[in-house]
Amino acid sequence: MILPYYPSANGGCIHGAIGRRCIECRGLGSLGIGASSVAQAQQSISETRLLTNAPFNVNVFCHAPAQRDAIKEHAWLHHLADLFVVCSA
Repeated sequence: MILPYYPSANGGCIHGAIGRRCIECRGLGSLGIGASSVAQAQQSISETRLLTNAPFNVNVFCHAPAQRDAIKEHAWLHHLADLFVVCSA
């Protein structure tokens, strides 16, 4: 049985070695290439294919760049202030 597992692949922070380890544990490894150039995406996929013959997911999550909004940002910071204290952030 293959269990899907997506270790926060967005933004290209997951590379082939982590995807392979996930596959070895009978999960479905995932590569995040939404923030990658075409060349970087091709390299990441090629490297993963060299590490495993098992299937893996390629996550192409992308969206429009965020627009700064000082009022919303302040509201979020205020909302999360207690958590920042708990986490010493």
